[in-house]
Amino acid sequence: MNETFTVTLSNPVNATLGTASGTATIIDDDGPAISINDVSVVEGNGGTTNAVFTVSLSAASPQTITVAYATADVTAAPIRP
Repeated sequence: MNETFTVTLSNPVNATLGTASGTATIIDDDGPAISINDVSVVEGNGGTTNAVFTVSLSAASPQTITVAYATADVTAAPIRP
C-alpha cells in the first residue's frame, strides 16, 4: 500500500511563506515475493518421471502477478560426494 505524508513549513525568518505545505507519496513497490520449491525424484530405469515444482506467492495481490520460467534439456548432473 502506498504511504502519504505532508510537510508543512512555518515561522519563516527573513522570508515569507509562499507554498507552505507539500505532500509526498511513498509508492509501495515491494509487492509479494514469488518462490519455487526444490524437488527430488527417484531415478528409474525406463519411462519418464515428472518433477513437479510448486510456485508460491507470499501474499495475495490486487494486481496480476506474472513470472517467466524455462527448462533446459541436458542440465542434470550427478552430485558426487
